[in-house]
Amino acid sequence: MKKYFYILFSLWIICFSCKEKQKEAVILKEKAVVEIQKKEKKDSISLKQLLKINNLDSIYALSNKVSPNFLKADFNGDNKEDIAFLVEELKSKKIGLIFFHSNDSYFILGAGIKFNDDLDDMNWLDILKLDNNKIQYKMLFDEETFDIIGDKEVIIPNIGISIREEEGSGGLLYFKEGSYKYLHQGC
Repeated sequence: MKKYFYILFSLWIICFSCKEKQKEAVILKEKAVVEIQKKEKKDSISLKQLLKINNLDSIYALSNKVSPNFLKADFNGDNKEDIAFLVEELKSKKIGLIFFHSNDSYFILGAGIKFNDDLDDMNWLDILKLDNNKIQYKMLFDEETFDIIGDKEVIIPNIGISIREEEGSGGLLYFKEGSYKYLHQGC
């Protein structure tokens, strides 16, 4: 009888100990989520301030079309952190990106401003992420039929931003020779 009592008691301790560890893990996970949300809120406030400082707050608003809606990296190669965030032009509702460089300059792509000759809206955008691959590939098309005829290797000087549809095409935005370039990468 004592043997069964010790076995049951041991099992009860193990079970109770596991439940306590699970509770601790849940509490730690909840604390981590709260810290991430605080950081995102802090970054979001600074982005709104950047719009206001540059007199852009009456033209653009932060877009929550994708998450994350901002990325930080050294986009222009000056070894200082820059920031890009997704915005919506208030008047036209067109989506785009604003890049703020550490030297107080900014660049707008989309959101009513044309880039890559004819694109002025990124409303198709589902994925926004950093891409630090130096070697990229550009899709090549037949000029008459628009069929894909291959690809071409392109060297990217700095970190780029991959912009893509969930199930479709996309490309890479990168800074080179004083402006942002768009490299189409899929159909």
